[in-house]
Amino acid sequence: MSKYRHLLKKWWFWLIFLVVIIGVVSLFWYTQVYTSEWGKGLSKEDKEVLEKANKSTNEFNKFAKEANSGIKSFNNDVTIDPQIVINPFTKMGDNITERSDEFIKDYDEYS
Repeated sequence: MSKYRHLLKKWWFWLIFLVVIIGVVSLFWYTQVYTSEWGKGLSKEDKEVLEKANKSTNEFNKFAKEANSGIKSFNNDVTIDPQIVINPFTKMGDNITERSDEFIKDYDEYS
């Protein structure tokens, strides 16, 4: 031990020591993160849930565009048939009612 005692007083020895320790810790962290499930991204179930959410969002956006165009038509011409304005909202409500059990089931599975 006395043979290496003079090294403990050198600043560059401690610098090398810290760099080696930081390197080992970083390597360990990297291997744990990027080889774990967390590091690989979303699970299959998560992707399915997001795809279902995206599909239903696209459907509701379609109904919302129809409803918006119906409202614009009604604003431009008051004599237009009110069913043109009401139908998209009815479709949207029917879709929500039909799929509510599915939404609840998916929510319960995911949460």
